[in-house]
Amino acid sequence: MGLMPRRLYGQLILIVSLILIATIVTYGWFTGKKQAENYLKAMKLNATVMAGNLAIGCINYLVISDYAGMELFLLRSAEFPDILGIQVCDQHGQVLSDIVHKPGTSPVARFNSPPSRAPAPVQTDVRIEDGQMIIRQPIISGSLLGWVKVTYSMEAISEMQWIIWGNSIFWGVSGILASFVLLMLVLRPPAHAIQRLTDFARRLDNLKGEQIPVEHGSIEIEQLGESLNHASRELYYTERQLVAERERLAVTLQSIGDGVIATDTEGRVILFNKVAEELAGWLSQEAGGKFLPEVFHIINEKTRRPAENPVERVLKTGRIVGLANHTALISRDGTERSIADSGAPIVDSDGKIIGVVLVFRDVTEKNKMEAEIIRAQKLESLGVLAGGIAHDFNNILTAILGNVSLAKMYANPGDGISERLAVAEKATLRARDLAQQLLTFSRGGVPILKTASIGNLLRETACFSLRGSNIRCDVHLSGNLCPVEVDEGQMSQVIQNLIINAQQAMPEGGIIKVSAENITLEKDGDLPLEKGNYVKIIIEDQGIGIPEEHLNKIFDPFFTTKEQGSGLGLATVYSIIKKHNGHITVSSRAGAGTTFSLYLPASWKEEIMTEETGESVSFEGTGRVLVMDDEEYIREFVSDMLSHFGYTVDSAKNGGETLDLYKRAIESGRPYDVVIMDLTVPGDMGGRETMMKLVEIDPGVKAIVSSGYSSDPILAEFRKHGFSGVLAKPYKSEELLAALHKIITKPGI
Repeated sequence: MGLMPRRLYGQLILIVSLILIATIVTYGWFTGKKQAENYLKAMKLNATVMAGNLAIGCINYLVISDYAGMELFLLRSAEFPDILGIQVCDQHGQVLSDIVHKPGTSPVARFNSPPSRAPAPVQTDVRIEDGQMIIRQPIISGSLLGWVKVTYSMEAISEMQWIIWGNSIFWGVSGILASFVLLMLVLRPPAHAIQRLTDFARRLDNLKGEQIPVEHGSIEIEQLGESLNHASRELYYTERQLVAERERLAVTLQSIGDGVIATDTEGRVILFNKVAEELAGWLSQEAGGKFLPEVFHIINEKTRRPAENPVERVLKTGRIVGLANHTALISRDGTERSIADSGAPIVDSDGKIIGVVLVFRDVTEKNKMEAEIIRAQKLESLGVLAGGIAHDFNNILTAILGNVSLAKMYANPGDGISERLAVAEKATLRARDLAQQLLTFSRGGVPILKTASIGNLLRETACFSLRGSNIRCDVHLSGNLCPVEVDEGQMSQVIQNLIINAQQAMPEGGIIKVSAENITLEKDGDLPLEKGNYVKIIIEDQGIGIPEEHLNKIFDPFFTTKEQGSGLGLATVYSIIKKHNGHITVSSRAGAGTTFSLYLPASWKEEIMTEETGESVSFEGTGRVLVMDDEEYIREFVSDMLSHFGYTVDSAKNGGETLDLYKRAIESGRPYDVVIMDLTVPGDMGGRETMMKLVEIDPGVKAIVSSGYSSDPILAEFRKHGFSGVLAKPYKSEELLAALHKIITKPGI
């Protein structure tokens, strides 16, 4: 070799030889492994197809229970050389046929095989256990009939691997022998160049800038080494950054409270985070590779039609887009949720769209709460108007009802005039009920609460409302039902409205079920109620049901589907329940009936159920009465009525006149026995303020408060404000005289 160093040359031959040997052996090993994997994959595919064909072939035998025919079919199928056994089980794991095939023999049937403990497969299951391939294939014909278990031998793969290893060794040895011949010729120039580099590096400190001629080959090797080292370092650092970035992205996506789905430009899913799995009902492994509409089924809640694919919209516009209002996601299990989302394009460094990311969230509860707020705002706005209308309406009805009552007293019983007046009185009372409904959900409609047994109220009201109808009412109450604090009149109106609605929904008759029970609600429940104890009332009918598109409107004021309906019944019910700090829900299906559920706070106070006992009252009386009302026709009616029955009456139109008359009466030594005062006097001092000043003048003053706001809180607690009695407008003459008689004849009140 001349000047060529033997040691370096030998080292190069050894190194290259080892590299060559390692390369050939590694190549042979990977080749063998790859071929074995391909063979195993092909074997799995063939085995899966075989198991599927066996499952299809067994269907007819299982349907007609021809187990003998199925056994012959399986014996023929088991003759394939790699099949070690075929077993058919029913859906409970009971073995119906068991075929065993030992190599070199014919397949035989085995009897009395123990039942399979493995669960029934829902899809093809391929496993490798103890050197055998086992395929379990479900047999399905409308429903699960059972499954087929096929066992394959893996010896063919082992034999093939040994053959591949033998070939690899043979060609490896041949390659090594041939390499020694080539190394002698190929390695001489690089070895000489490397030696030159070594000499140059060893003499570098003593050269002192002297230029030493170096062969071109040595410089290329040096530059190549530096370039490779630099590329390796950059690749290592870049890979570490990518791994860290991927981990941060995965943690971020799993921590996001919204669902995230990413797709490619064809609309196939490539990413599915945990929240998306929960909302859509698909696992990320199952959703991967599927088109978005297959796993993300969205519809319009109003029209029930499929919504536009957001991925297509993003790809078409190239901009961020949002879902239309009223979009619902139908989960894999059929659960429907209202969602809000947005889609955005995924853009590479060149500005090209390479995919779409979709972010969405469940807004079902948010929409429900917003609907509740809107409904409450509607009632609040209407209440302002309704309260004013009802007040003025009640004033007018007071004069009409009072004068009709007074006219009846003057008419002769049994004649035509008396009968017409009775009809007019009934019509006026019906108008009073309508005004009361307006007041119930008006801003001032505060219920007059007292502790009561809701069970008694349910029985009495429900049975009374259905009296004379073709409908039976079944009432089921819990034995230890808690009392509640309610306005009995308003709550009776709630039960009556719901019972009448149920009755009208069943024109052919039927059964209305009424039940009540104690429940405890947690703070984070689905209902917009504070945690605590409640009484739940359920009223269920068997009627025609409520269309789904009307369910969210039935509590709106004046909404009705009845030709003669006013649309105030359920609005009144909703308002009353809300003012009792309760809640009402409804569920219905067309043709399957409707169920209303009422929640009322339970009361732990001692139950109080008192009723006024009737007593004979003489309307004739004596005494001085002062009437304060801003409406002249009411002052005239009350004055005429009381004068007719023997009372001396003066009247005033506001608080100032009332105080002047009361002072003069005391100074003259002829004080008033009772003062009847209207609670509201527009633009002047009303009953509450006037009463406060009257108490200063005369601490023993007796007064009756009257108002067209029949649910005003002062009427509910009139004694706290110094009054001795109360009259809710409109009132009949009998009610006026009874209240007056009670106060005058019972000084202690």
